[in-house]
Amino acid sequence: MFTINVKMQDVSKKDVKKKAKSEEGNYQKLELIFYKPGYPRVPKVLNISGLRKDWDEKKQLFKEKDSDCIAKNRQIIEEKMKYQVVAEQWETENATWSPKMLSHYFDLKQQDEGVSSEENPVSVSELIDIRIEYFRNLKREKNGKMITSSSNAENYLYLKNSLIEFTKSKYNRSFSSFYFYHIDSQFVQDYIDFVIKTGIKRGNKGGLPHKLRLLRSIVTVAEKKYKYYGADSSIFVPVKKLTKEKPSETKTISYYSIGRIEKIDRSLFTKKENLHIDMFLFCYYTGGMCNIDACFLTRDSIKEDMVDYERIKVCRRAKPLLTNKAKAIIDKYKDEGYADFIFPVFTHKHNTEDKQYLRVKGFSMKVNATLRKVREILKIRDKITWNSCRGTFISKMIDSGYNPIVVSNFAGNSPEMIYKHYYKNVNQKSMLKNMNEIF
Repeated sequence: MFTINVKMQDVSKKDVKKKAKSEEGNYQKLELIFYKPGYPRVPKVLNISGLRKDWDEKKQLFKEKDSDCIAKNRQIIEEKMKYQVVAEQWETENATWSPKMLSHYFDLKQQDEGVSSEENPVSVSELIDIRIEYFRNLKREKNGKMITSSSNAENYLYLKNSLIEFTKSKYNRSFSSFYFYHIDSQFVQDYIDFVIKTGIKRGNKGGLPHKLRLLRSIVTVAEKKYKYYGADSSIFVPVKKLTKEKPSETKTISYYSIGRIEKIDRSLFTKKENLHIDMFLFCYYTGGMCNIDACFLTRDSIKEDMVDYERIKVCRRAKPLLTNKAKAIIDKYKDEGYADFIFPVFTHKHNTEDKQYLRVKGFSMKVNATLRKVREILKIRDKITWNSCRGTFISKMIDSGYNPIVVSNFAGNSPEMIYKHYYKNVNQKSMLKNMNEIF
């Protein structure tokens, strides 16, 4: 059973800026002492002080010798009772709570006092740290290799840094002192306003949908998995629309442009730039393979006339057929890839997963730089990125009459996803010609 006691501070522990002394004794502040079995006692200083000679240790009140003492006693009882009510509610609900958590309940203006990682339930900041560590250690098998979910860990670190900046700016308070009962509708709305304003100052959208989804995920884990008091994912229902990314324009180029890229004068490019073009075309030929999957593609993924691999970003297998053009590109680099990788992206220096992911990011930027050069030389109007090959392959196959289920199997997506995010009619002139003939 918990207890909430009132105590006058010891002289040795007193830390008050103004010390009033008189012949009768010293003015000292009072403090609440929160206790619950299994947890250390937590003191909380009250803004109530008096003379030690007037304090009744047994009754935990001042001796009622005048109106001032009576008024202070009323204030003491009110302070104690408001915490008593909260603790009794938690006990009735069988909630998991700690004395430190109770001491912070009414402190939205208070500076951070630090939260012990040994106490439960943990603060919001601590649970984010737990999730970061979880994803850093979570291993999954992808195409015969064990990989971690380090990208998810990076996402939660991104959220935490944003919340640290927000709570300091909005509440002048350290994020580490926030528990899940602090994350209410008003907190969410304040955070939305902060992200939008910050984004405007930085010339972007602030990544609001992504940040809201991450925050909702943390609250949901606290509510469903750990059942922490105050964790309530329903507070995100009114802002559900803001958690959805606005549909981005499909990065698809015309089939005519692909044909021109295939025939471009390769002498205008360096050896590395030629590799970039070859990998772009290879991805186009093999179901619109994503850049990260192409970089991590290994020889054991080649099954005669098919590439069979599990996509790294999503838990779906892709099984595109291996065309003669794709085979020719593989043969071109058969002796250059490091270890069992198809393409010469990695070297012996990229001996950890983190180094490999950083390499993919840097390599992708270089590929897109080469594609900008291609676009300038060919004077192609549409923007070309490595991702363009995916939408273009999907659109080409569907326009050629192939069943969307077959196309989705090649691309490693559902039919709904390929229509929603990748398909685009880039052959409107031919369509218009056919419609004029039909009508």
